[in-house]
Amino acid sequence: MALLTTHSETNKVRQSLPVTTVTRRLILVGKKAGSESDWAVWSVRTTTTERFSYVGMTETAAGACVTAMLTAYTHAVTGEVQADIEAVHVGGLMWQVNVESRLETTTTVSEELV
Repeated sequence: MALLTTHSETNKVRQSLPVTTVTRRLILVGKKAGSESDWAVWSVRTTTTERFSYVGMTETAAGACVTAMLTAYTHAVTGEVQADIEAVHVGGLMWQVNVESRLETTTTVSEELV
């Protein structure tokens, strides 16, 4: 079998399925201007983690895969890379790229307390 010169879904091996956790943190409780009701403001953080590898590639393909993963997992606003990405020499001329991603989003939500 020849080594692959690119990465794709055909050589992607999952070590864990995506897992999403949601945590809510109360920021404050109070009244909005002109409102009679109490309101709560929450910080909601959603984190999705996943582990997978692209296997059976040449060194050049593994380098291109690392570059693609860095681009895919760099947060557009903060510039933070939201994954651990590692190219590993498996043996002979074969390389694989391991990715452990942790995609995080944080939003603020307000709700009327009844």
